[in-house]
Amino acid sequence: MAKVKIQLQQLERQVHETTFLSAEQFVQEGRVEQLKEVEKGLWQARVMLDTTYEIDVMMRGDRVHDFYCGCSRGIKQLPCPHLVAVLLVLRGFRQQQQARRKAEKEATLPALQIRTMLNRVPESDLHQFVREWAKEDPTFAQAIKARFFMRLHASQPSHYLDSLFSTFQDGDGQLDNTPKALHELHRLFRQVLAQAAQLLLDSRSESGYALLEYLTSLLTRVDQERWRRQMIRSILQLLQDQDLQTDFHPQSPRFRFLMTCFHQLVQLGEEDAVHLVLLLLQQYSGFPEARSAIARLMKAEIERSARTRFNPEPLVLVYYQNLTREERDEDWMAGLNLPRLGPLFYTRLARTLLDSGDFTGCGRILNTGQAIFPESAELLRLQIQLSWELHRTDDLPLLAQKLILISLSEEDIHFLREYMPSESITPLFHSLTAQLDASHTFEQHLIRCILWAELEGWDPLGQQIIQSGSFRLLERFGDQLLNHLGSRYDPFVIQFLTTYLDRHVGPQAKQLIQKTRAFLIQQGQLAAERRLLAALQERYPHRSNLFLDQENHQSERL
Repeated sequence: MAKVKIQLQQLERQVHETTFLSAEQFVQEGRVEQLKEVEKGLWQARVMLDTTYEIDVMMRGDRVHDFYCGCSRGIKQLPCPHLVAVLLVLRGFRQQQQARRKAEKEATLPALQIRTMLNRVPESDLHQFVREWAKEDPTFAQAIKARFFMRLHASQPSHYLDSLFSTFQDGDGQLDNTPKALHELHRLFRQVLAQAAQLLLDSRSESGYALLEYLTSLLTRVDQERWRRQMIRSILQLLQDQDLQTDFHPQSPRFRFLMTCFHQLVQLGEEDAVHLVLLLLQQYSGFPEARSAIARLMKAEIERSARTRFNPEPLVLVYYQNLTREERDEDWMAGLNLPRLGPLFYTRLARTLLDSGDFTGCGRILNTGQAIFPESAELLRLQIQLSWELHRTDDLPLLAQKLILISLSEEDIHFLREYMPSESITPLFHSLTAQLDASHTFEQHLIRCILWAELEGWDPLGQQIIQSGSFRLLERFGDQLLNHLGSRYDPFVIQFLTTYLDRHVGPQAKQLIQKTRAFLIQQGQLAAERRLLAALQERYPHRSNLFLDQENHQSERL
């Protein structure tokens, strides 16, 4: 930090005029942001210009002790316009604090006197004062209306609220979405919300939820997302805080309000809020009447979501969970327009049913999902787990083979170890290796088989793969094998080649050996290349022409 001594109250005198004028302009344009005291005496702020400048200021009382700015003047330990702009904002902030403390101090003493006066002043004079003050101050008038309207209009709150909120509407009945109007709207919103909370606390739930329903209807007319979400959070927080003991049945105003609120939030596309209301609705799923109502609501919203960008997956999950067993046995998805449901949805729903013990429902969902997404590894894993739970071990080798063909990672290896019986592993590899001769494209999947066999142990599975493998494997996938097997690549290659040489002779074998040696040299595996050559010479002393080049072969003859 650059050491300098400047007093907040002496900025105009202690700073060069040009610097001060530039700083003053920055403040007027609102360039100084995020002023905060990160620890006692240490203030930080940003000056947002073409370049953002981070300013640190260490204060000792009213005096600047240290400061830092990354600009050219700040680096030279000279007060810069960015520093002075932050100091001007800090000075204004401190002046506001002092004025507020002074006002609070002055108001402390008369508080008792005001209460005494209110008790002694004639009621007619007090009413007259309130009327006159309300005429002069619209904000005070709104506060009076919001505070006491329910005592006069409890039977028709929405009609009176229309009048109360009409001051925020233009000639076409649309809400004024300017920042100032939204600020006042939110203030009035919170006052009415407080009235709703008090009514619920007083066990007047019909009136309380009527207010909440009206406030929720306002949300669709607020364009500014930040204000709308603040209102949504306030309503949902009130719902979460409610005591359910006296209002927990499908005929309750709370349940009816949750259904209405859910519809509004889906229309707005507020997915986070929708998830929370779904959790609140699910509290009533123990009532058959509520389950039926929730299922109907979900189906209606799912059909509407097909015309919007709202993700219907959570709605379908709740819809299914609230169907009766008879309804689940029917083709319940046939009537739903669900073009955007992906494999993740079917995985989640199947997982939910599997964990709950509904194996029949889980199998039905998996069959539907796999028919649409046959390449989904997640659905296959669940199918394997379901077959294991149902003791259908005959299905496991075929399912495991499909999983290997789609995606076999180390995670899948551990998964199959858990759910594949040991007696099924050998038939699985027999089935896999039998396909090598029928399909050259299967070579790419052999890499995964070798990786699995290497982790499980080469004997006997590794031997089986070596003996039945295609020799294009080393040409096309040698680098991948080297990465997978590391130091164990050397004996694998030797065993692989000797198996071939025991069966074949000729130029194809020689070409394969030369390519293998070249590959090892290219990968820097010189020792492995020498060991390979020595092993081949020792095993096939009369066939050196297959693995020695022309020059080496002549030297051997000499």
